[in-house]
Amino acid sequence: MLVDILKKRFPSNGNSKRFQELSKDIADLSRWFTQKKGLEPQSDYMGQKKFRDAYTLYYLPPNFLKAVYLLEKAEGLCGGQWLDKKEFSILDAGCGPGTAGIAAAFFLHAKKRGEKFKLRIVSVDRSPEILKENTQLAKDVSNALKKESPGFEVDHQTLRLGILEGTSGLALEFDAVFFSNVLAEMGPPEKERDLKIIRFAQKALAPTGLAFFLEPAQRIHARTLLYLRDAFAGEKRFSILSPCPPVLKCPALGRSEKDWCHDDIHWERPDYIARIDRLAGLRKESLKFTHLIVSKEAHGIIKTGAEDRFVVVSELMAEKGKVSAFLCGNDGRFRFELLRKDESESNGAFLSLKRGENISLQGFSGEGETRRLNKNSVVLALDE
Repeated sequence: MLVDILKKRFPSNGNSKRFQELSKDIADLSRWFTQKKGLEPQSDYMGQKKFRDAYTLYYLPPNFLKAVYLLEKAEGLCGGQWLDKKEFSILDAGCGPGTAGIAAAFFLHAKKRGEKFKLRIVSVDRSPEILKENTQLAKDVSNALKKESPGFEVDHQTLRLGILEGTSGLALEFDAVFFSNVLAEMGPPEKERDLKIIRFAQKALAPTGLAFFLEPAQRIHARTLLYLRDAFAGEKRFSILSPCPPVLKCPALGRSEKDWCHDDIHWERPDYIARIDRLAGLRKESLKFTHLIVSKEAHGIIKTGAEDRFVVVSELMAEKGKVSAFLCGNDGRFRFELLRKDESESNGAFLSLKRGENISLQGFSGEGETRRLNKNSVVLALDE
């Protein structure tokens, strides 16, 4: 449905001159995002129609799916109570074309199908041009969803405001606040900036609200998010829900400048994005990103501080006679391995671990950088 909406807003044949121009603009954007080259001194790309169109057409669908993925993860961590209401409000801070709000609309529409339900979206950005684009897309999405479920109502508002300029213009406390690719626009970590973001989240969130941070899967941006994660972990008013165990200091920051973690999930590219990839020399074959979900300390949120909880922070590595993966837990980040001869029914889930997955693991031994499972080890997936 989202792809159909985008195709109607940006009609072009895959072989047309317009499509080729869009592909070139997307290649320029990609070079700017990954290398900070190509657009100087025009780095205000959202202020230019050709780059707004290119960004919305190419980057909105994958970022939409990343946001839906995080909403689904939050629902699992909160036991469904977070969504058990007739109205829901989301603040999309630094909204761009409104990706997070649109993702929330589709996600909640699927959860509340047939019910009378109201979603309030407030989109915040400094660019008046992108807010206009945001408004039109939100209207198109709202109309499409309402056709399928007449009781599903979307109330969308825009606010021209920088996310660190305070919350005086916000009339609501929100169930969700999304910061998508915001830190990547701000540069290296800054302690005072992190504190401003925390204060913004504290004021904007409802008592049971969650804050979502979504950043590119690049080392510099991932580590910037980890520094913010540690700043949140040091605040008694917040709990770290995902992807990390609730330790005060991220082990990746204390070991090496090269350490970082990210998610990598499979997706089926729309045909037009596959064509753009070929024309622009890009390869968006999977969704790579880094994320953080934090909650206010409040009743109804499941605590996730079990001593046996781990997060998978690498791909599964198969070697002769054993399988291994890096896991991050309360005591830090270690390589865990299972010898083939020790495979059993209780530890069998270890053989299908995926990056970003939350698991419970009991029964292992080892010293130094490696931990070893045994026949009696118990491995359980927590994200199901």
